[in-house]
Amino acid sequence: MADLQALAGPSAGPDGGQLYIDGFTAGELPPKSSIREIRINQNPFSAEYDKLGYGRIEVFTKPGTDKYHGQLNVVGNDSSFNSRNPFLGSAEQTPYDSVIYQGNFGGPITKKIVLLL
Repeated sequence: MADLQALAGPSAGPDGGQLYIDGFTAGELPPKSSIREIRINQNPFSAEYDKLGYGRIEVFTKPGTDKYHGQLNVVGNDSSFNSRNPFLGSAEQTPYDSVIYQGNFGGPITKKIVLLL
């Protein structure tokens, strides 16, 4: 990301270069394997932009793939990591455990249609 901001040069605002991923701001730089194109400062005064385009970094990702791929995440919280309630005095802590499962799967349906969930 630092290399891209150096290539983009100075920006119009105090925060440095603005990163746009598929037209949206406030995202993380995707992995190299999913990047289709990177554009830097094409025309800072173009009417298509809502602000001056100095320091603009546009990243376009690939629309799909012909391979199946997926990801599974498990996030958990055990009550042994919880602090006690300071308003209850020396009373025991209330048990609270949580487990969150997340996942995604994507790939081709046919040669011309790609499924993204």
